[in-house]
Amino acid sequence: MGGERHNSAGNAACICCEVTTGVIVPPQGVHNIGSGWSINRALDENAQRPYFVMQTTAHRRDLDELAPGEAEALGRLLPRVTGHLKRLMGADRIHVIYLNDIDHVHLHLVAYFRGDPDNIRGLELVGQAPPGRTITLEKLSSQLMVALQNDPPSTVL
Repeated sequence: MGGERHNSAGNAACICCEVTTGVIVPPQGVHNIGSGWSINRALDENAQRPYFVMQTTAHRRDLDELAPGEAEALGRLLPRVTGHLKRLMGADRIHVIYLNDIDHVHLHLVAYFRGDPDNIRGLELVGQAPPGRTITLEKLSSQLMVALQNDPPSTVL
């Protein structure tokens, strides 16, 4: 079922497809990071901390629909993207959340900082301001893209 721009019901446009094709433009744009994947800052205007969404550029409803190159690329891209986000934001770690709640393969990448409450995890952190930090959002996406371009993926599995 890869390639179409509608959800499984066939009656509503897929928000991830609208982002990757430019119908919806997230803050700082959407960036193709290669091998069928793109990344953008999340569209959540109420977020108290920056977080990103990494999604397939083609419509894929679930992980078992990934093309072999997309699945392999996910294994190579995710550690690089999360490592650069940790460094750029000064995060202790990045929570990677796969919900598949909108019928398109996408991952939420949410920063966790030392000092964040231990009982709040994942997307719940989005509503919490980072403890004692101010993160400049305006350049974060472009800084991530520069970091990825300067750190080419390994061709060794």
